[in-house]
Amino acid sequence: MYYLRFILIFILLIECLGTEGNAQCLTGHEQDQWYITGNGILDFRLTPPKVTGSTMFSSYELTAQWCDNQGNILLYTNGYRIFNKKDQTLPNGKISSGFSASSTHGLILPRPGSDSLFDVFIPESTDSHDSLKTLWHVVVDLSLDGGLGAVVGQQEAIYKGTSERVAATQHCNGSDWWVIGRAADNNRFISWQLSPSGLGVPIYSDVGNSTSPYNPTLGCSASTGQMTFSPDGNRLAIIYPQSNCQNDSIALNILPFDNGSGMFSVPTFTLVSKGGGAGIQYSPDGTKLYFNWINLSAVKPRLYQQDLLDPASPPVRVLPQYPPGETINIGGRMATGPDGRIYVSDYPKEWYHVIPDPNEKAPACGFLWKGLDLSPATGGYGMPTIPAGYWRPNAPWLSGQRRARSCEQWTYTVSHTCAPGTYTEWAYHGANTVTFSDQDSLVLDFHTPGRDTLIATRFSLCDTVSDTLVIVVDDPFTKAWDLEESTLCAGASTRLFTASLPLRELNGTPFTSDTLTLGPFAADSCFALRLSDGVCDTTVTLCLTVLPAIQTTDTLTLCPGVVVPVHGQPVSQPGVYPLVLPGQNGCDSTSVITVIRGDVPQVETDVISSLCPDDDDGEITLIGDPALTWTWADGSTDPQRGHMAPGVYSVTVSGVGQCDTILEFTLPVPEDLSLILPGSVSIHAGASTTLVPQVNGIAPLTWAWLPVNGLSCTDCERPVASPTATTTYTLTLTDSRGCTASAQVTVIVDRPVTGIYFPTAFSPNADGINDTWSVLAGEDVAGIELLEIFDRWGGLLHRCADLPLDHPHCAWDGTSNGQHVDPGMYLWQARILLTDGTVVQRQGEVEVVK
Repeated sequence: MYYLRFILIFILLIECLGTEGNAQCLTGHEQDQWYITGNGILDFRLTPPKVTGSTMFSSYELTAQWCDNQGNILLYTNGYRIFNKKDQTLPNGKISSGFSASSTHGLILPRPGSDSLFDVFIPESTDSHDSLKTLWHVVVDLSLDGGLGAVVGQQEAIYKGTSERVAATQHCNGSDWWVIGRAADNNRFISWQLSPSGLGVPIYSDVGNSTSPYNPTLGCSASTGQMTFSPDGNRLAIIYPQSNCQNDSIALNILPFDNGSGMFSVPTFTLVSKGGGAGIQYSPDGTKLYFNWINLSAVKPRLYQQDLLDPASPPVRVLPQYPPGETINIGGRMATGPDGRIYVSDYPKEWYHVIPDPNEKAPACGFLWKGLDLSPATGGYGMPTIPAGYWRPNAPWLSGQRRARSCEQWTYTVSHTCAPGTYTEWAYHGANTVTFSDQDSLVLDFHTPGRDTLIATRFSLCDTVSDTLVIVVDDPFTKAWDLEESTLCAGASTRLFTASLPLRELNGTPFTSDTLTLGPFAADSCFALRLSDGVCDTTVTLCLTVLPAIQTTDTLTLCPGVVVPVHGQPVSQPGVYPLVLPGQNGCDSTSVITVIRGDVPQVETDVISSLCPDDDDGEITLIGDPALTWTWADGSTDPQRGHMAPGVYSVTVSGVGQCDTILEFTLPVPEDLSLILPGSVSIHAGASTTLVPQVNGIAPLTWAWLPVNGLSCTDCERPVASPTATTTYTLTLTDSRGCTASAQVTVIVDRPVTGIYFPTAFSPNADGINDTWSVLAGEDVAGIELLEIFDRWGGLLHRCADLPLDHPHCAWDGTSNGQHVDPGMYLWQARILLTDGTVVQRQGEVEVVK
């Protein structure tokens, strides 16, 4: 399934590449700049949005614009003229019946399937009383006039007798548009399908409340005011300033819309009020409706929110009161910005008021007084007319109840799609049951309280977009009953409180009282409580815990010279101490504490210390009652410890009914035994020397020298050494305790060496004479232990080690790293191994001559 889906998306993306710039593939940036009515360009690409320039026109109400997919202006109009992105009037762009006082300010839409054609719709209103006028249609081709555009053909009157209103949403095929007009003198809605071939035939829907044009006698009109689609395009809200000029007028209607047929159905919501309003706007998630309401008895207009998830609830005032000394005209229009905020006009002021969180229920939605600075421009009554949900193109627009009861069934819907290759996938995460789903809706049966998540993902020609809805499922009977107490003392009673419901049963027996007494109880008990409100029912198991009187006992040991805490008081004498206390839920409980006298444990000890320094063969043995426990400071519990170094040790001795006692032991450090010999002594060959040790120990002392070669004695303190070659002697000293110590001394025999010659110069010039330098030696030399040659900065140039004298590697050819060194003096050092095993050291200089 996923493999086929990815193939389909790939094919659709390829098709979409061929429609780059086409209105079929909207990005959501097509309304990033607004041309406001007071000579200003409001740029939503900035955060916060800011007026960045001025326009070539001013307008009392009517503005409309369209941007490219990066948010750059392509066209705009004020109802009199149509302008290009350079603020120039298009060729043929002057509207013959110019006007700018229309509630919904005109409309600009890109022609489906075209990169250059745009359709402009302007409801005519040439006076302030909004008499019966005409809805005009103009076509613009942006490929003309060097890409700046020009009006083609004649402006077309597509409906006579129009009100001020015009609105737009996408067709279910995802590319065409529905353009909606409204008659001024009846209840007719007119739908035109805008397709690649142009504007289709009008489709009429005569539904909702009738309106009337301006009545000069009564001085009122119902043909003004906004109408706006919900973001999903499934509903249209229309507001009537003064419907039929009656004080009990209809304030607004919400009508379902079929984006496949273009037909409207009878209103699903109607608000009746005295007076009316002009501005109306859905929240971005479609769950709230905002409208301004000019009550005939009110001095100032007001702004309200209607919660569409709870349509029976009264509208809530968003602006509770006006700031002191301020005046406001929020009888103007409203529009949702690309940032998801709703902006409210305040003619003729240099600001918009802002609803910052319109998806939240009032008052959490907020209201920012003068929330957006428009200076140096000013706002008029009008706001731009923008297609439904323009800021999230291709979204599925998931809608439905956010809160449900665990016995209800709700239907969740997405905006209807009939576009080829476009489909919707549902993903539900929760413990309840999906009973039905198709491309447009999903039905959930709720039976388990909790927090569920529903995700609708739409795969279309241009994009893949998901909407997520979090549904809180409540247990409707959570607060329908309560127990006074669920834990009781033996012999006590409790009360059951219930709400007034059509059905209440306890263990199958109906009852009608809101309060029911249960008990008295001698043991734990359970009951089945059934409740029903006529739609939902539930059965709850009620269990009661019955507590008996409780007695606790404890025994404390009293040691000599101390006291023990008993029931919060110090006690110094043995005895039995009872205390009666109120227990849980008032049940009495008795605590009995018995205090007994404790004895100090009797312990014998055997301590053996180490004899010699650095030994750890000390021992401590504890002897006492086998019931005693021993706890040493290091955590050990063995009464006999061995391999102990000198130091201080402690052990806690404990026994049942006896007092703890702490014993401390000190294992002394033994008297020191030390022996020191000089590291080495040098003598000439044939000479002798006396070896003198430095000693500290307990007499009598025993001496043992090794090896015996060349010594005058081996068991005396100071032997005379006369070795013929360098020899290392080891002395082992033993004192009267049997402790030992050892030390060594090396007698170096130095004898003259003959037959070794170190040349002082050589000439490595490849002439076959003195081209290398090496050590020359006689029969006494066994080999080179080490030969190193350095430059005057200490850099090593040549090295050989542990080789015979005649080995080629020990001859230096005057190079380093393959390069000849410069002429001059160089240092060398050598260690020569003699045949008797003696090593002699020599050093000197050698000159390199070229």
